[in-house]
Amino acid sequence: MFTKKRWLMVMALGGLLLLAVAFSPLGRGAAQVSPTTQTALTIPYSASLFDKQGNAIQAGFYDFTFAVFNKEAGGILLWSEIQPGVEVEDGNFTVLLGSVVALPQSIFTRPGLWLEVAVRPSGAGDFTLLAPRQPLIAPSPSEMINEPTQSNSLSCEHTHFGESWSGGGLAGLVINTPSGNLGGAFYGKTGGLGYGIFGQQQVSLSTAGGGVAGFSNSSSGYGGYFENTGGGKGILGKSNSNDGMRGESGSGVGVFGKSNSNDGVRGEAAGAVKSGVYGFNSANGYGVFGRSTTGFGLGADGKDDSYVDGVGDLWLGGVRGEIISQGSVDIFSNSSIYLDLDQDQTESNACLKIFNSSGIQVGQTCEDGTKSAILQTEDHGQRAVYVIESPEVWLQDFGTATLLNGQATVTFESIFAQTINSKLDYHIQLTPVCQEAVLLFIVSKGEGGFTVQGVGLDGTPSSCSFDYTVTAKRLALEEYRLEEVLSEK
Repeated sequence: MFTKKRWLMVMALGGLLLLAVAFSPLGRGAAQVSPTTQTALTIPYSASLFDKQGNAIQAGFYDFTFAVFNKEAGGILLWSEIQPGVEVEDGNFTVLLGSVVALPQSIFTRPGLWLEVAVRPSGAGDFTLLAPRQPLIAPSPSEMINEPTQSNSLSCEHTHFGESWSGGGLAGLVINTPSGNLGGAFYGKTGGLGYGIFGQQQVSLSTAGGGVAGFSNSSSGYGGYFENTGGGKGILGKSNSNDGMRGESGSGVGVFGKSNSNDGVRGEAAGAVKSGVYGFNSANGYGVFGRSTTGFGLGADGKDDSYVDGVGDLWLGGVRGEIISQGSVDIFSNSSIYLDLDQDQTESNACLKIFNSSGIQVGQTCEDGTKSAILQTEDHGQRAVYVIESPEVWLQDFGTATLLNGQATVTFESIFAQTINSKLDYHIQLTPVCQEAVLLFIVSKGEGGFTVQGVGLDGTPSSCSFDYTVTAKRLALEEYRLEEVLSEK
């Protein structure tokens, strides 16, 4: 069955109605053809009626006149009929041209046939002529089949194999669908390895264009819509030397991807030092931004074969790699965290440096193992002061006490006492603070403190003060002493 489907939109005289039509220039009204009229032809004709604001006209019954002429304007009337009481719902209706007055096959031997349509509310007033007339294309003799066919719908599916459509200006073929119509202006389908729709443009390298272009002026519609329900790609973009797919927007999103159960947007690359997904912002914004309401905003998974190969999960380019947070920064790890300083070995002693909010360095840990605070001196600039290190894990506390009748008991400060293991032996250093020579000695040590006695050189009890330093094992780390550390990662 020869049925070439076209979508058209024309404005009625007086601007009262918009008519969007889909019809087959020659077809059979399958179930409506009777044995006594097998040589007559009918054309399935589907259309939509809208007002000038694009709203579907009120549902109801309307009368239509259809006429065929030999010219786009004027000319000879070759056929006409009136179809009364056609039901229109949501602006849509379907009729069979030739169901009232038969369409003779003879008129389709003529070149250049044009269809004219007029409409009115059923039984009321004059008909409103819809302009312009629309072309009818005659079938080839092989398509003039008289036997009736049976069908439950007015299908107009057909093929255009071997045809070439071309034109001047913007596109070789432009097809429109009116506002309010949920159907597509063009539908392509394939059941094999080919393309449902294929467009090609051959231009010079300096000229921009597209093989297939889609446009929409709707705030919620699509310039192009592609769907795959069989597990394959909804859309595939490919280029040998440029962007496989490119999205641009003046104020919205250039490319938007969404998935209910998989990646919204996914990119893959096989080029050396190239990106699967590349983001660039020429203004003061983000090159790539990730956000999630329940998971990670950004994920990275790179080559992790070795800690020393210079390849990992995240690469910060430029002279300075910077990570900036509006709040605090948390770093979580299920194992050790390794910090490699001077990976390219261009510095003699690279350091991890700490700065305060004024941009002044206050501390550092360097690759030679030293740990230091950085102090500002009045006459000698910033200077590093280093920690005293020990083969074991010790905590120290300092204080001053005074002898009374030659004796003083010192109790550990309550917080310090909860950080040490005072059940183990601890160390005390005493220094007299007095105008006379005093002998100080520790007479007892307990879990809560220690007792000191002091006498003068003549053996009389002293009342002098003294400074003390307590050095005790850190709680829960009592056994650590010069633990072996493997330098390999």
